Amino acid sequence: MQAQTAYDLEQFMPREPRRRENLRVAEPQKRRGVLSREHLKLLRWLVVTAIFLALIVSVLQARTTSMELTDQINSKKSELSSLQSEYAYLTNAAEMKLNSSDVEKSAQALGLYEPEQSQITYVDRSEEDTIVLPKNTLEQTLDKVATGAMSIMEYLEP
Repeated sequence: MQAQTAYDLEQFMPREPRRRENLRVAEPQKRRGVLSREHLKLLRWLVVTAIFLALIVSVLQARTTSMELTDQINSKKSELSSLQSEYAYLTNAAEMKLNSSDVEKSAQALGLYEPEQSQITYVDRSEEDTIVLPKNTLEQTLDKVATGAMSIMEYLEP
């Protein structure tokens, strides 16, 4: 070999013709786990169809649920209306039975009358446990006479 030449002349020397191998077309190998284009199209179509069907089913279910809830609301409204009218009827009936003139007539028919002042007892719970009975005029007069007699007796005693 020559030491560093500017050109490598061996590259330009005639060479033996290389024998070319005949090329042949190989059959495409079937890859396992990889889908073909046709299979991908079919799979895409199935996925789109499944999503579309799922949407249709969900819309139908939402509508049926909405209709059921509307029916329940309407039945509750009619029940409420019925109960309100029954309440009004019962309130009027109670007012009629508790009418003061009717109660007074019923009480008189049973022999009941308004209590007299001497029959009323007042209970005062703010102080000690005592019951104060109102005095009628006769008792008041007798109490005054008794108090006067006691004061005269005290005056007369030495």
